Amino acid sequence: MRLISAQQIPKGIQIVLIVSASIVSVVAGISYLIFDTPLSPLIFAGLILGILSALAFVRLPILALYTALLVVLLPTGLFPAGIQSDLNRSLTIVALIVWGLYVIIRRRHIVWTTTGLFMLGFLVWSLLTLLWAPDLEAAKNELGGYALRFVLFLFLIANEIKTRKTLDGLMGILAIAGWVFIVAGMSSLFSHGYEVGTRLQILEENENTLGGLFPVLLIGVIWLAMRLTYPRRLLWMFLAMAFLLLSFILIAFSGSRGGAISWFITILFLLFWRQTRFWGIVGLLILVAAVIVAPFVLSTTLSRFTDTTGDTLLGGREALWQAAWLLIRDHPLMGVGIGNAPSAMMLYVRMFRSAWGRVGVSIHNPILTILAETGVPGILLYLGILVSALWSCVRQYSRFRKLGVEWLITYSALTASAFLGYFASWFKGGAMEQGHSYFLMVALLLIPSHLNINDTTP
Repeated sequence: MRLISAQQIPKGIQIVLIVSASIVSVVAGISYLIFDTPLSPLIFAGLILGILSALAFVRLPILALYTALLVVLLPTGLFPAGIQSDLNRSLTIVALIVWGLYVIIRRRHIVWTTTGLFMLGFLVWSLLTLLWAPDLEAAKNELGGYALRFVLFLFLIANEIKTRKTLDGLMGILAIAGWVFIVAGMSSLFSHGYEVGTRLQILEENENTLGGLFPVLLIGVIWLAMRLTYPRRLLWMFLAMAFLLLSFILIAFSGSRGGAISWFITILFLLFWRQTRFWGIVGLLILVAAVIVAPFVLSTTLSRFTDTTGDTLLGGREALWQAAWLLIRDHPLMGVGIGNAPSAMMLYVRMFRSAWGRVGVSIHNPILTILAETGVPGILLYLGILVSALWSCVRQYSRFRKLGVEWLITYSALTASAFLGYFASWFKGGAMEQGHSYFLMVALLLIPSHLNINDTTP
């Protein structure tokens, strides 16, 4: 491998590097004079990074959106819990402010989608439920989470992902997030080991998280493998096949039944499209090879499917859903208030199962949760978000087929396969009604409606 000598670096860049190194050295030295702590250089480095990021965001607002999306998608436990939560909120707000300044200065028009308007209606109705919500703190926290998801996924993506270039950038963020999960999972596997019959956990994430995220992140991984030119395309094709294999292993070791279903259905539907059939075949070969060569990989998941662990097929959710129906029966129109279903469920859950020591319990069904918390108006608006996004995706796909826009037909094939895989297990997930992955999936369905299909970017 040939190294680059100092003489080959342009003189201007040499000066910048020397000045930058000098500034960093001086800052690292004086930082101890201001903060008498070993972490003082890191504090100043963070400040400098923040200033440089702000300058980059002002120049290219899309970078703020990419950064916010990446941080939101990173696994829980990668940073201290408080810091990660604050980063999620603050970066979303920064992305909105930066984009707002850009719109004002450049006098750009604002994109409003039907899905976004349904979401706004849902937020307004949820705000009204604060009037009768018993636990106002829980209600405000939940409402704030929905508001941030609206801003990041249904507003900023609609206004900033408009060209093939910005779509490629978004797909790159999904791919990076996917690989962070894979690296974190493999690190947990090798550092803590694995015992057959146990469930692998990635950092502080729930064991079911990767299975739910897999279909969404796979879109970005495969997109890059199909979009990039040689020789980078060969590298990303290899990485995409490795991603399919490693995600299969991690989901199998996690014992997530929903994750296994989502993985299999996503792979299955990739076979139905000419553009994505190769990846469906790769996925099926991985599954067949695992069954023949290493069946122990599937032992935990299969034991949970066959009820040898003493658990029910739906993980005890049957009792939760019965209790949820009783709660809905008593509060059909107005609900119990946004964010209040877990605590309100306690009275009803005790009729079906022990809830000793609990103060709240998840319904593990997004539709029942929204109906219980916001009543009939809330569930109609919430379902309007999903149905309008689906209808938009179907209409745009029909349009692409007529016009022969091949790259968007490929995008639609990937998104449709991921959607079917994702929602195969979504209906039984805890807190999935307001999960990042859900609103990202909706945003991905909407993207073709505001893309420039005449974009000639290679």
